[in-house]
Parts: sequence; structure tokens; C-alpha cells
Amino acid sequence: IKQCEGTGLLGFAGDAGVSAGVFGGAAASGPDLSKATCVVAIRQMMSPAELADDTECKEIAEETKDKCEEDFGKVVHIIIARPGREGLAEEHGGVCFVRFQDEEGAKKAATGLWHLKFDDRVVETDFLGVENFEALAALYPEQTQPAQA
Repeated sequence: IKQCEGTGLLGFAGDAGVSAGVFGGAAASGPDLSKATCVVAIRQMMSPAELADDTECKEIAEETKDKCEEDFGKVVHIIIARPGREGLAEEHGGVCFVRFQDEEGAKKAATGLWHLKFDDRVVETDFLGVENFEALAALYPEQTQPAQA
């Protein structure tokens, strides 16, 4: 273990490529479940190249929905907040937001996806209020169709 410290392999805060509390002040141990809502924000899941590609975004949204429903609960809607959209808060750019039917599914997803690795990226999760999710949906009318069952 000592040899792996600082390499990012262990997934501890301070390791190469691993940050503590980048989003929403979440601790290295996982998302803050006391702030849970039915919307999970998944940060660092997609690369800039994937975010720039319409087809990639659509495929990733579909795969994310399928995986989340298989493992965590019913997905109502997914929004991939692609950077550069007028009115988008900078901290939301590049984040995949998944709205679940209930808070329990969202808690399971936030915990289950925490520090999962996609390529060389370490995923961090947090929650977003439903009102804020609805505001994001208004910024992305092309993504306003709820995820299909």
C-alpha cells in the first residue's frame, strides 16, 4: 500500500488525480447523504471530447440511464450539462445529472458511483435540488424529453 500512495490507485484524497470535496464539499468518504434529493450530479464522468460530440453524449446518456436503472432505481430524466451553454453555471458544466423517481434510488447511485473510475477520471457525486434541475432542463430543451422506460 505504501508504494501506491500518491499514485491515484488507492483513490484517496491527495493522491494523483484524486481530489477531496471538489463538488459540494463532499468528503473523501463519499457524498453527503444528509443533502440527498432525487437528483444526482455525476462529475468527471465524461471527457471534453465526449462532451463535444453529440453522438457520444446521447450514447452515454442512454448507457447511464440503463446502468442506473439496473443498479439503483427508476430514472425519470437525464441531463448532460454540456459546457458553453448561455446561462449555465460554470460548476455545472460537464456534469451528468440523473433524476430518479425517488430519493432512495438517488442515494444508492450517489454512493455506488462515488470514486468509480472512467478512463483516468475519478467520478465524484453529489445532489442537486429539483428546482435547480428544472432550471437546467430549461437550458437544454433538446434534452427535455424524460428518459424512456
